[in-house]
Amino acid sequence: MGDQEREEKTEEEKGRHHSKLIKLIAGLTAGAVLLLIIYFFWDEVSPFFYEYFWKPVLEDVDGEPSGYNLYNTLVYGLILIGIIVLAPLGLRKIGVKGREAAIGALPFIFVGSFARVFEDMGLLEGVSFQHFFVSPLIYVMVAIPLAASLFLGKVFKKVEVTMLSFGTAILASLIIILGRNFPEEVNLESLWILLLPGVWLIIAFVFKALKPNVRYFNGLSALMLFGQLLDGCATIFGVSYGGYVEKHPLSGALIGIDPCLFLAIKVVVAILLIYLLDKGEMDDDFKNVFKFAVIMLGLAPGARDALQIFLGF
Repeated sequence: MGDQEREEKTEEEKGRHHSKLIKLIAGLTAGAVLLLIIYFFWDEVSPFFYEYFWKPVLEDVDGEPSGYNLYNTLVYGLILIGIIVLAPLGLRKIGVKGREAAIGALPFIFVGSFARVFEDMGLLEGVSFQHFFVSPLIYVMVAIPLAASLFLGKVFKKVEVTMLSFGTAILASLIIILGRNFPEEVNLESLWILLLPGVWLIIAFVFKALKPNVRYFNGLSALMLFGQLLDGCATIFGVSYGGYVEKHPLSGALIGIDPCLFLAIKVVVAILLIYLLDKGEMDDDFKNVFKFAVIMLGLAPGARDALQIFLGF
């Protein structure tokens, strides 16, 4: 009986190794095919890639009103969906919970926002890697120290604390740099941007203490709505009073109809997502990674826009 169990176990291990080998071969084959397609059709692909992907980055660096179009918005959206789907699997593979990774990554959202404002202020003028301080490359730049802090936290067996400490330290250094380059005049009226998001945070904090089980007032859920409120209010203020231009085609269309409609839709979508995520019987890791993605999509541009308008750039 013991020999039979060992034989069965050996067969299972062989099956797992074969499965991994097949996946590896399939991945390498797909990569090779993709490289061949790019090589043979680069002359046709290159102008399209430049026009709809690289040119908007260059124009953004030069301060021109460009940024997003139908093609790059679709591709970036698909990449984000892929990350949301794969990230929980990767976190589970290394034994990290989605919630602790999401909370630990929060300071890095502000790191990206502050770094982007440095580019707006012209502090990176002429720097060879200036392109990495505009979207979408800035997400890659921020992801590197974020991933480093994640694996460092795994080594020390304190993922959330390590990530929070690492991100906060980077953010503090950026605040010091900003303080040394602070403009003489700022737009104090832009502080109105913080009214609605600030009121929501107070409400969430109070109700969290009184009714801790209500989903909308719990941690990441409250930040989902806060991020969308901040982004919506900053966009409306910037477009209506600051002479700024909305770069996203869909958002621009909604603002063209009515700026308040843009904010209302963002709030409704955030509330609907909170409801579906917290009510649904889905994996906790996926749920928390998804929440972080929604927070990032609102808080990152919202904090950048609010700070940019406040500083007058």
